[in-house]
Amino acid sequence: MATCLEELVSKTVSIITADGRYLIGKLRGYDQLVNIILDETYERVFSSNSVMEKVALGLYLIRGDNIAVIGEIDEAVDRSINYENLRCEPLNHITDNSFDCNLTAFGEKVGAVLVEKAVERLPRFANVSDMVCFISEDFWIDLYGKNVTLLTGQNEEHFQLKDSSFLPVINISNGPQFKYEIHKYASFTCGIIQGALKMLGVNSYVTFITDNPPCCII
Repeated sequence: MATCLEELVSKTVSIITADGRYLIGKLRGYDQLVNIILDETYERVFSSNSVMEKVALGLYLIRGDNIAVIGEIDEAVDRSINYENLRCEPLNHITDNSFDCNLTAFGEKVGAVLVEKAVERLPRFANVSDMVCFISEDFWIDLYGKNVTLLTGQNEEHFQLKDSSFLPVINISNGPQFKYEIHKYASFTCGIIQGALKMLGVNSYVTFITDNPPCCII
């Protein structure tokens, strides 16, 4: 991303943050962690019962891990849009369980594709234990840049992977209000493992425990 940002310096950009804010300003600088400094910044706030508000923020720092989308704004096109006619409409409530199931299903598709590429030059696994060892070592490195902290197995049917610093949630605060965010990443990862094992010929059920983040037990 840093290479792309170099072309945007001094230009007006829009940023959608991971926590749902819509910010606009002139890009003044950034660092190797993609932390961004905007000038003349303002936030567009949309509501279901009032017109769009522009909240002036001035010089503003945005953390790189909170940037979901960034791009240059065509100011002429932007000025031609009548934002006062735009409103927010509430979406139907999505239950935690149904959303977790969707993430798990999506993770299965991702896991199947990733493991197919990862094992194409490897010999066939002798048993399920070898498959799970591969998941906890080489495959985990491909996903998160490191091995799991601990792998235990009671038998050929039950295994437990412990990652003491589960990378997707390592920057999420440990509090009850962030529990759902942590569950989303864990559900997706469980899906990846299920999909990988299924591609290797093993039907599995993968679940997680995240009582003490960033530790994750799978």
